[in-house]
Amino acid sequence: MSNSAPDHGAARKLMVASQLRPQGVTNGRVLAAMSSVPREDFVGSDQQAQAYGDRPLRLDGGSPMMPPAEVGLLLDRLAPVAGERALVVGGGGAYAAQILRHIGLEVDLAEAGDPPAEGKPYDLILVEGAIERLPEAFARCLALGGRVGAAIAQGGVTRLALGRGVPDTAGAAIRFTSFAEAQVPILPGFSSAPAFVF
Repeated sequence: MSNSAPDHGAARKLMVASQLRPQGVTNGRVLAAMSSVPREDFVGSDQQAQAYGDRPLRLDGGSPMMPPAEVGLLLDRLAPVAGERALVVGGGGAYAAQILRHIGLEVDLAEAGDPPAEGKPYDLILVEGAIERLPEAFARCLALGGRVGAAIAQGGVTRLALGRGVPDTAGAAIRFTSFAEAQVPILPGFSSAPAFVF
């Protein structure tokens, strides 16, 4: 009788070869970390067979977990460096946080409705899920010239984007540049406030 247990190591290698590299992930530190960190450890036992698929997952509690290629692309553009300080936002962000720790960053996790306490600013912020806006409480904790990686949802289209703190501005000035379409669910608490209508 053959062993029917999934080979997660082989799935991880296939993820790198068939999803990350073809999508343009070239950062060696990111590729090495995503080749090593077991993504299946961050999903429920009933979802482990889909852990390396190219679709977003809904974790227990409803938090979205971005597909591997989207995580890889955002990390590639964020260009994390060992010794930097990072914040990962969203209930599905434990996997991305572990990737950053593997690279050598100091990482904090925050839920969408639980902004971090003010303190030493973060060099980079990664949002695990799509947003229509970045709440000011999160933007304020970005270091001057720091980077934000997120999927921005506008007008029914979601695109991965890299944001940078605007030099010489105090507070929450961040300029985003989008670079790829994405299939990422909206993160609860990050939708725009509805406009007033008569």
